[in-house]
Amino acid sequence: MPDQIEIIHGGEELLDRIEPLWERLRDHHRARAGRFAAWFARHTFARRRDELRRKSLGGALLVEIARDPATGRDVGYCVSSLDAEGQGEIESIFVEEAYRRRGLGDGFLHRALTWLAEKGARDVKIVVACGNEEALGFYARYGFYPRTYVLRQPVDADDRSP
Repeated sequence: MPDQIEIIHGGEELLDRIEPLWERLRDHHRARAGRFAAWFARHTFARRRDELRRKSLGGALLVEIARDPATGRDVGYCVSSLDAEGQGEIESIFVEEAYRRRGLGDGFLHRALTWLAEKGARDVKIVVACGNEEALGFYARYGFYPRTYVLRQPVDADDRSP
């Protein structure tokens, strides 16, 4: 990982800080989502934050933020959760384009998997949005492979357009 990047570790108290980066990730997904672009457009950070808080009840939440001290900007983040049943999940990971291929994503994923193992996760999953298949190779390096495909029927007219 680059020396000039600082990693901030915490939990739920850091969630609001990742909002601008999360919105960039949501926009990335929306641009590639095809029939489900409208769903991504409607998906708000407030809703996602509440989902993460609920999911971690009785479990645990790890939030890490990469900060560039030279600019004072947050440039990436990773959120991982462990629910009360021991299901671990890499919930969300994002690194700004200008900071990619510098080891930040690898560092995030390595620390998240170590944290989940230390917490006793019985299983770990990552959900990848359709249209973001380029991320599959990155996750495969850590032993993640597709096990099932979940298909959804679009629910509104915007999602149904060809």
